[in-house]
Parts: sequence; C-alpha cells; structure tokens
Amino acid sequence: MINRIMLLVWFTAFATTSNGQTVLQGDSLYRGLQVGKSGLADVDSILGRNYVSRKRLGWLSGVNFSQNGIITTRHNYIYGYTLTYKKLDVKIRIKTAGKAAQLKPITDIEFGPNSNVGTSKGIQTSKNNFAEVISLYGPLDSIDSRISRVYIHQWVSTDRKNKLLKRNYTILHYPGISFVSYKKWEKSKGVHTYRVDEIWL
Repeated sequence: MINRIMLLVWFTAFATTSNGQTVLQGDSLYRGLQVGKSGLADVDSILGRNYVSRKRLGWLSGVNFSQNGIITTRHNYIYGYTLTYKKLDVKIRIKTAGKAAQLKPITDIEFGPNSNVGTSKGIQTSKNNFAEVISLYGPLDSIDSRISRVYIHQWVSTDRKNKLLKRNYTILHYPGISFVSYKKWEKSKGVHTYRVDEIWL
C-alpha cells in the first residue's frame, strides 16, 4: 500500500503532456519543487547542477557619529542567489539572509518563453495571451494595487548601476502565480492582447 501511495505522489508531481510539456501541478509544484518548501538540495537532486549561479546583491546604509560629525556609510551584501538553467529556460531564486543557501527554501521559480511548461489550467508561455489568462483565472480586482488580491502592475528592469534599461514587464498577479508580458503597459489601453512571455511562481 505504501509503495502505491509513493508511486502516485511521484507521478502527480512530475505530470507531463503528450508533447513532453511539464504541467505545474496545482500551479505550485514544478517537478516536485515548491516555493517556500523546497531547498537547494531538492533543486540539485531534481534538476541537477547544470546551472549558472549569480549573486543577488543588496545595499546596507548606516550612520556613524565621530568628532568630525556624522558619517554615512553604505556597503553591499549578498542576500541570495539566482540559479539559471539555460536549457530549461528556468530560474530558481534563493534568499540566504546571512545563512548557508542549503538552509533556505527557494523563494521564486521563473519560467521563460522557451521553458515548455503549462499551468494546471492550460496556460503556456509564448502561446497564450492575457485575455485567455483572465478568462480562466478570473477578472482583476483593481489596477496597480498591491493590496488587492489580484492586480496588474508594471516593473522595469535595469542593470546593476541602475542606468541601462533592460526590459519592461507587465505583470498579472494572482495568488501564488503571476503571468508576465515583455510589452510595455500603456494604461490608457487594455492588456488583453499581451502575450504571456513568462510565468512566475
């Protein structure tokens, strides 16, 4: 009986379609990995170590008092890592918060345009648009409000020196899952025709 239960869980976590596409079980599990619960050891075990690791840097500011007055200090620190699986077009993000990465759970899983994944309701990167997302996941509660349960906002990515504009992101946020378009959000127009370029857990 135990063996049958284990086999059923294994199959559910790794469900795929006939064309080899990975289905996000419950829109929370990717090949058995889950945000907030799986750790680096799970990532290595399931996806392997064929990834490119990049440090995620933050800044700390402080104030020191001396005979010459107030001195403001600023230095960077490593608050996490991004693991990029180029062949899968998948990124795994981990926040270390001063502890070893192995001790911290993953915080985000991002699927790019070529990731060959689909949500539990059938939305795929590069193949569906925001209109289809809204029809399946429900209408937006409001626009550009992070207090709301479901919302849309725009985010702009820059380089490390905050100079070079890299990409615009228009994001549909639902509980536990977000759908991302690379098209710039024009608030005077609708977003229904925007293509789903990425899916974030």
